[in-house]
Formats: sequence, structure tokens, C-alpha cells
Amino acid sequence: MNDLEKELEKILDFFPNDLKLKLIFELKKFNNSVLEIRLRKNKPVCVFSNGKNYILNAVVSKENLDYIFNRLCKYSVYSYQQDINNGFITTDFGARVGVCGTAVYNDGNLVSVKNISSLNFRIAKDFKGNAKRILTDNLENIIIAGPPTSGKTTLLRDIARFYSEKHFKVCVVDERNEISGESFDLGVMSDCLKGYKKAYGALLSLRTLSAQVVVFDEIGTLEECEAITECVNAGISIITSVHCKNKEEFFKRNICKKLIQTQFFEKIVFLGEMAGKIDEIYSLKE
Repeated sequence: MNDLEKELEKILDFFPNDLKLKLIFELKKFNNSVLEIRLRKNKPVCVFSNGKNYILNAVVSKENLDYIFNRLCKYSVYSYQQDINNGFITTDFGARVGVCGTAVYNDGNLVSVKNISSLNFRIAKDFKGNAKRILTDNLENIIIAGPPTSGKTTLLRDIARFYSEKHFKVCVVDERNEISGESFDLGVMSDCLKGYKKAYGALLSLRTLSAQVVVFDEIGTLEECEAITECVNAGISIITSVHCKNKEEFFKRNICKKLIQTQFFEKIVFLGEMAGKIDEIYSLKE
């Protein structure tokens, strides 16, 4: 069994047996290249693999969907309510599950999501070795940029492990518990702040953990940019990621312009639509 097969097995364990058996048969033809499994109430299961969407023969009933959702919440929806309101649940092993339903507001605040209509399992993988293509033995500040399912989180995980193996003190700020799932080894020298807001976690890594490298996913706010500034001014290396379709879109995004204007970052690693494929390593220091 390779790692991807193990991750698929763990995901399918949330499914009722009848649906699970159908999917085991259907998924074999994808040779462990599936990145997403999407379940919609009373519709066929869909998967995303090698840049394409596929419709399978197994249909998800309302009972199937309710069963899987309750298993994901460990039969305590209330304890997962904040995550559900944010649109996802993260499994113990690092797979993010997108949640779609009907929003319930009270005084303008989202308080719950009811009538769950679809779930999207994003399969967490661990491609080892890509970090060696973009890193040197010296610390750098790097932005990983790419569209969804391009492997940004996977590359961040590999970078954390790379620097840890070089005996640098690494702090991973894992707000959504995706980088540091129990299936993944981040190295002996890595600490992980799970569930912390990224800006606050970055500052904690500076003030209480004496980190040399801080790794976090999907920067998107000015508060996070300010935390980066404080960390870099204190001598900490920052590795982060941003969503963008391509290089052209990256340079149009305000948050990306803000990051470049700091003049802290040495390079941008642009990923393609195929998971783990590095399109370009763009230097900001030439």
C-alpha cells in the first residue's frame, strides 16, 4: 500500500459499507491519482483526478450523506459548529472536507449551517522531495502560489520537513489542521501551533518558540502581512502560500502586491494545475 491508498482508505472509512464497496471498485481505475471526492445529495459521486472531473456510477442518498457528515463530526455537530460555519471540517489525518448547506443567520451573524447538501473530500498527500528543487541550505523567505489542488499545502509540508532536517527550528502555524495531520512527518525540529489564527500564531512563534522558520498556508489579510513584517525584522524566515490561477493573476492581487512591496521575499514558486508540478521559480532579487 502506498501513502495515497492509505489516505483513500481512511476517507472511505467514513462511508457506509454499501457506498464504500462501490467506490473501492470505481476508484481502482484512477491508479491513486484522485485529489477530490465530492458527494452531492441524491447525485452520483464525482472525483477530480489529473486535472479532470469524472462522474462515477455510485449515487449518494440523503441517508448516506447524513451518515458521513455525522461520522465526520464524531456525532457531535455542535463541537464542530465553528469549523462548519467556516465551510469545512478537517479530519484527524489532515484531509479537509468542504461543507455545503443552508446558512442560518442571527442578527447578521452566521450561527449555523443546516440541510447539508454536499461534502467535498480533498485528499491530503505527501509528495516528498519537491522542496529540494527550490531550497538551498540557507534560510529564505518564499511564497508558494497556485490554484486549488495544485499542491501548495503539500509543498509547505515538504519545506518544513526539509528545514527541520537541516536542524533549523521550524514552527508550523496550522490554522485548519491540514499541514500537520497525524499521517505526516514534519521532522524532529518542527513545532506545530494547531488551530491558531495565522497572524497570532506567527507572532507566538517569534515570542515564545524562538523559531527560525515559520510556515503557514494561504495568507490573505493585512494583519497577516503585519505579522510577517515583525517576524522577518526579527530574523525569522517566512514560508507562506497564496491562491492564484497563474502568474499574471498573482501580480494583480492586492495581497500579493503588498507582499512584494515588503521586499522581504527572495522567490515565488508558481505551481500548475497538476498537483505537485512546479511551473516556475521566480526570483525577486535579481
